[in-house]
Amino acid sequence: MTSVSDPVERSAVDTTDPEIAREVLDEAYGSTLRLTGDLHHVSFARADAGAFAVDHVDLGTELTYDCDPLGYLTILEGRRGWAEYTRAGVTDQAGPGELVAIAGPGDAYSGRSDNLTVRGISLGWELVEDAVRDLRGDRPSAPVRFRRYQPADRASLLHWGNLVDYVEELLAGPEPVSPRALDAVGRLLARTALVTFGTDAAEHSVGEDNRDRRDAASDAVRRAVAHIEASADVELSLAELADAARVAPRSLQLAFRRHLGTTPMAYARRVRLDQARRHLLAAVDGETVTSIASRWGFYNHGRFAAEYREAYGENPGDTLAR
Repeated sequence: MTSVSDPVERSAVDTTDPEIAREVLDEAYGSTLRLTGDLHHVSFARADAGAFAVDHVDLGTELTYDCDPLGYLTILEGRRGWAEYTRAGVTDQAGPGELVAIAGPGDAYSGRSDNLTVRGISLGWELVEDAVRDLRGDRPSAPVRFRRYQPADRASLLHWGNLVDYVEELLAGPEPVSPRALDAVGRLLARTALVTFGTDAAEHSVGEDNRDRRDAASDAVRRAVAHIEASADVELSLAELADAARVAPRSLQLAFRRHLGTTPMAYARRVRLDQARRHLLAAVDGETVTSIASRWGFYNHGRFAAEYREAYGENPGDTLAR
């Protein structure tokens, strides 16, 4: 049970009752979802920080949706299964390891999914407007419009995943998180969402981008990320990354926390894990999980399998079999 001093409200529902499942999901997302399909088992867990929430959802069946506009900007990371969403004339599909924003403000949407398990972030639209003001200096005169509903590149996807990992670790810590810290985290999530999915607000933040380019810490992060990308098949040490970034190890750790919301080693490991997944999906005859894991620097194969399941919601062998 959440303590009185903890501003984060936690809830979980695991039900085989279709009506309860529909009520829980409609209430969670502030909309009428009109789900069609056999809702024989739905699992929903939420950590609600007020302006934003972190969800884990397992629908576990084939469903179709015909939905009213959501009360939140909801961004989903696929862990298992797949989903398809159509809104504003655009259709996107997302599977394990992929990221999608369900819809923009005021957009009704339709879609379908099969055996879907996701991690989601829901951001209040007021929080998103506050992020626009942070970037541009004023509130938007019209609803925020996204140029796309999936990240433009893999780096953006990884940045988002690492940020949400950090947020979950923060919320799950032994001590309650202060309201001021939650406000800062919410703003960081909203600003990152604006950049990840492309908006006018993100493009108008040129002045801030120029300041970042002059920021030595930001330069160090870019050098380290470039080295990680170029050496994704080997397990790098913090000392090696610091040398590549031309800063002290501690400075690099602080810079990664500031700019990416994660650590250099966690970022590097996620890049290698992502590369291993891509290799598994494109494997040729004769390749095995063990050979592919070793190719990307994972020599403890039990640990690799555990991390892979945590990241993508399935065993690496299941990915290879597809």
